Amino acid sequence: DTGLHASIAGTVSLDRSCEPPRLSVSALTAPSEPAAAPPTVGDIVTCRVIRINPRLASLEILCVAGVPLREPCGGLLRREDVREFERDAVLMRDSCRPGDIVQ
Repeated sequence: DTGLHASIAGTVSLDRSCEPPRLSVSALTAPSEPAAAPPTVGDIVTCRVIRINPRLASLEILCVAGVPLREPCGGLLRREDVREFERDAVLMRDSCRPGDIVQ
């Protein structure tokens, strides 16, 4: 994947008047707009990896069902949940790194 990923969800704008051109992202939600409720079991979430240890990754949940949270909340990705086969052979350091965005 050679795409560019922003650390916030929002509208992309490209300013070609600078050299090199500048790409910026404006946040989707304004303070007056409702934000997503905290996640519940079964929700699809978008997260940023914060820390990794051999058994799990600590996450910061950013969006629930595509709707950004006002404030990120914490989450965990266990080694057993990374894939459906050979779960005991998963190495967290090979699966993700701090700063990665996962869904």
